[in-house]
Amino acid sequence: MSTILAPVDPAPLNERDDAIRSDLHPLKDEQANDRSVVHETITIFLILGLTAMILVFIPSLLWVRAQALDHALGNIAASTQRMANFTLAPFVNEDLLSGDPEAQDRLDEVVNARIREGDLMRVKIVTEDGRIIYSDENRLIGERMQLADRATALFDGASTTAVIEEPDEGENRFESDSGQLVEVYTLATSAAGVPLIFEAYYPADAALAEQGALFLRLVPGVLLALVLLQAAQLPLAIWLSRRVQGHQLVRRRLLRQSIAASDLERKRIARDLHDEVIQDLAGLSYALESVETRSPDTVRPTIVQARTILQGNIGTLRGMLTELYPADLNRMGLPKALNRLVDPLREQGVDVSLDVPESFQVDRTTEVLLYRVARETLVNTAKHAEATSVSVELRLSDHTAEMRVADNGVGFDSTQEIQNGHLGLRLARDTVAEAGGTVEITSSTGEGTCVMTSVPLAS
Repeated sequence: MSTILAPVDPAPLNERDDAIRSDLHPLKDEQANDRSVVHETITIFLILGLTAMILVFIPSLLWVRAQALDHALGNIAASTQRMANFTLAPFVNEDLLSGDPEAQDRLDEVVNARIREGDLMRVKIVTEDGRIIYSDENRLIGERMQLADRATALFDGASTTAVIEEPDEGENRFESDSGQLVEVYTLATSAAGVPLIFEAYYPADAALAEQGALFLRLVPGVLLALVLLQAAQLPLAIWLSRRVQGHQLVRRRLLRQSIAASDLERKRIARDLHDEVIQDLAGLSYALESVETRSPDTVRPTIVQARTILQGNIGTLRGMLTELYPADLNRMGLPKALNRLVDPLREQGVDVSLDVPESFQVDRTTEVLLYRVARETLVNTAKHAEATSVSVELRLSDHTAEMRVADNGVGFDSTQEIQNGHLGLRLARDTVAEAGGTVEITSSTGEGTCVMTSVPLAS
């Protein structure tokens, strides 16, 4: 008995060609979606830019604040150095060094005049060995104090220093209730020719007020510079975003064209094989069957064997036609086409689980990509996996179509590159990558295989 051949796909050629060609033209909503993606990209850029600006602005504020304080303290230090050199040092003569009360009174008049102006609180004149030879607080005169490092460094050439500190209970015990003070150390040569440390104390409020005023003058400039930098980068970001989106649009169009051209060529090859090669082979099979009935017994076994081989090859070609051009995908859609793909596994006695939501609707390109990956994976499973169960799952999430194909077969070392025997799966993976998707293969020897495919949905 010969096998009666059915056509590969009863749908008219023109109808399916039109369906394929329709994928070659970008849709208006895709272009609208590209514009929305550009807007989204610009929004993300602005948010990230604002975040970066804040992250830069806060350290900049701290730096400006520190610089403003240094500037205020520098002004006080310079003022103190001038006071020591030109106002106080001329009064520190031999009489003052020897403790003459009249010399101290003359210097008290000068210092108290500065204190009454409100910008000076305390003055001390100290020798290199720490002895206080003068202070507007007479109770300190004659005492010895432990010189701070910044004070002794003045004799080694260090410059005048000014710091804000809380007064301690030692030499500053008379100012302990005054809060923070600006403490200044400077070195000047007295009228007696002796280098001495001039130590002056000021209320910290004046320095902090000057710091605040300078800070407020500098901050707007820093902020304006950051805003202008962000604004200058925005046109470049818009241009780059549109350029990237344009490339992605062209890439999607080329991918659709490639898939459509591939489908069209596969269909034409399948049609030619079915209408010519297979029909000719079928006719030859009928002829052999007719010859068989009239052949002598000595020749008949050979004719039977030839007819059997021929019919087997016809069946193989029909299977190739289904792989070349899956009619089920166009006519039934992806879920039912997948159900047809797993039929050979069911015939082998494999327990098949197909989980596809009823609302699973994707574009033509995504359908083709998922179908090709599923087909190559299931063919490999049937040939090599020796599995007893296979599951196929489809999911839609976050503008992405996902498919998971898993089996409990013998598995393989997934760290190795896909072997030549799995060329179809490799090509399908590369095509998915061109669409911006991924195909992840997880497997190990004896523990089965899982192929996870993720394809971004077209607009």
